[in-house]
Amino acid sequence: MASEKTILIQGTEELARGEMDNVTLDGGAVVLEESEGRYVLYGCYTTPVFSVPAGGEVLVSWNADTPEGTVVEIQARVMTREVWSRWLGFGKWSPYLGRQGVWQEPSAQPYVQGGRLVVPTQDTVSIQLRAYLYTNNEALTPALRLLAASVRPKAWQKQEGKPLNREIRMPSYSQLNRAPVFGGHLSGPTTLAALMNRFGQDILPEELALVCQDEAPEAKGENAAFDAAAAGCYGYPAWQAWLDLAGLKEEIRQGNPVMARVDYAGSPEEETPALPWIEGVTGTAQNHWLAVRGFEHDEDKKEEYVLVCDPLSGTDYGAERRYRLEGFLKAFSGACLLTRRRPRDSGKSAPERLCCELRSSGEEGCYFFYREATPLPLPPRQPEAPAPQEGQPSARRPVREILACTLLEEKAYATTAHKRFRFDLTATPEGAVRLPEAVREKGKRVTVYAIDECGRMKVAERTL
Repeated sequence: MASEKTILIQGTEELARGEMDNVTLDGGAVVLEESEGRYVLYGCYTTPVFSVPAGGEVLVSWNADTPEGTVVEIQARVMTREVWSRWLGFGKWSPYLGRQGVWQEPSAQPYVQGGRLVVPTQDTVSIQLRAYLYTNNEALTPALRLLAASVRPKAWQKQEGKPLNREIRMPSYSQLNRAPVFGGHLSGPTTLAALMNRFGQDILPEELALVCQDEAPEAKGENAAFDAAAAGCYGYPAWQAWLDLAGLKEEIRQGNPVMARVDYAGSPEEETPALPWIEGVTGTAQNHWLAVRGFEHDEDKKEEYVLVCDPLSGTDYGAERRYRLEGFLKAFSGACLLTRRRPRDSGKSAPERLCCELRSSGEEGCYFFYREATPLPLPPRQPEAPAPQEGQPSARRPVREILACTLLEEKAYATTAHKRFRFDLTATPEGAVRLPEAVREKGKRVTVYAIDECGRMKVAERTL
């Protein structure tokens, strides 16, 4: 158990305390039972009942390896006034299916909004989780590695913690410079990619976004439970948690940047009680994620600052900012996503990158991806959404595939995501990629990326 507010179940010892039906433990994970080399098609794991402080909003998370053809589905129920709610689901999860989170209409009974279970009476005293594991391939099983639930207490005695001076170095990215098809709605995957890349992952925000996007219309593309699950499928333990300022400082003290949810106005004139203004922001943001990467304390001025990577920025470099702590706390919801370093040999079922070669299709500027002499034609593509304007995200719809390219530069970049990407490539009816005219100059070295709807990426270089 991570704290009084947060239940964190991982590892053989903690998982072994749950009830198992057609599932067993293997390698620190819950897997389907196996008989004579064949896995059963489904099973269920149920945690013990946990007592929690009385509260009204529960953040639910899970991490699982789900090879293609396998799925996990997480459910939760809460006890209020000695009565259990019904089991409430959070949607089926796998990188390899069209994911839709559960977004229920508010009611007098507990209901689900993405990765949150809302209890209107705010008197949850117990919680229980369960996970269904499914496979349509008897040779494969999902592996559930982590379950978590964090309750926002009704009476939350928030602690500030001692002043802290510490900065954690990490990449910073702008969500507005990513693929236009996302319409700028990319704060979660952009921030999470930076946290993972700090550990050497070198993932693109677009890759991660296609792994964790929630295709339900109400989600506007983002669901923090799916963000945590996406990081988990790459092997990084990740879960949602409610933190106060003391909790944030403790994470930073331990060397862990934190993905934190904020809401803020873009100017003093737009400020409202629900949208406070923070000096230094560049636009209005709601349900917005940024990375807290440190704190500064000015003893002479009696002023504290929070160091962030705020992806609502026009440039990657500009995402590194320092906000006055007083203003930041007005915008900070308390909802966070925590990550840890990836254990060795984990994340084996994550969407893969395929190193390919480009071969001319015979048409000028058009190339097929090949791998080991096998052509890999692109599927038909949908038209892209317009790019966001004036620093604001535009409408968001599910994304099916992304084409991009970069040119070889003399400058060295810390991560691939820092490179200057072009997204104006197109696909021919035959499945070749057509480069824009601006990059077709003879002698140029171009790298082309094709990311499918599951986050799998083909990448190839060619000197034109």
